[in-house]
Amino acid sequence: MKKQIGVLLSILIFTALGFTSCKKENGSPATPVTPAKPAADTSFTNFIKLSDIITTGQQLRGMDYHPGTKNLYFYVYKSGITGYSILQLNTETKQALTVFTFNDSKWNSNNGSEGSRIRVSGSDLYVMGGANNTDFHKLTGIGNNTLTLAKIIKMPLYSGATLPFWGESYDVAIADKLYVMTMRDKITFGNFADLSNPGSYPVSYSSHGASIVYAAINGNAYLVSKEGNNNDNLSVRNPVNGSFLRSVTIGPNNRTSLAKDSKERIYTIDNDKILRFTADLLSKESFKATNSLTYYQFTLAEENTFIKFYAIGSAEIKTMKISL
Repeated sequence: MKKQIGVLLSILIFTALGFTSCKKENGSPATPVTPAKPAADTSFTNFIKLSDIITTGQQLRGMDYHPGTKNLYFYVYKSGITGYSILQLNTETKQALTVFTFNDSKWNSNNGSEGSRIRVSGSDLYVMGGANNTDFHKLTGIGNNTLTLAKIIKMPLYSGATLPFWGESYDVAIADKLYVMTMRDKITFGNFADLSNPGSYPVSYSSHGASIVYAAINGNAYLVSKEGNNNDNLSVRNPVNGSFLRSVTIGPNNRTSLAKDSKERIYTIDNDKILRFTADLLSKESFKATNSLTYYQFTLAEENTFIKFYAIGSAEIKTMKISL
């Protein structure tokens, strides 16, 4: 009898151990696998050919990105035709759509500076007038697959200037005020809605390729500007009084724009590299970027693990990504 009990206990213990072993092996959750972080690029590559989205006689100039819709927006210059159009390109579907057309003869399209910079702000898009236009445009309706003209913003007439040489708006930074980089060696600033009661700061020199962004870190706000292809510096100023703080040197003959990310870091393309600065220009990072473009405006999209850049080439939209 004792022998039978001993055998039965042995069987029960063996069974229990086997059951426990199986439960541990088959019931435990699998160890989560962390996805590999995508490798950063070192070169711009083709995203889409221009021939797929525009026709002969058209040219893309300024561009910007809207994160909510994941759309790129482009200023479309039409050779020999009055005015301009805005093209929307979805970066996921690559569907292109003309969302705005302005045909008024008051818009001068003969200089090459008009529309070299456009800026997305919320659901609005600002289109800069360039050298021969007395105003710039605020469009609204991003996300609706159509844009409407919300406001024509007049630039102030400088002392001694005659039409059409008013403020010559080239780029704009949108914050508590509008800060306009002009082609008249000035940054003009004024009321957010319409640039009323404007003031101005002098800059050393501004021309084709000028650009401006507004950024803030550690409770301090900064205006960072690039004053054209004949000036090899990025400069930072106090936006309250325009006082110059410091500058850094970048490559010569550079007409590319400035951009910033959600961390208020400043970006520009400098020949074969992308440069990233803190808003005060006191810290710099450099990323290799062969096949880069330094004339037209570029823009960036922030993804989970990287920042993706888009730039306009002579025959294509190019893209590359860098680490956060």
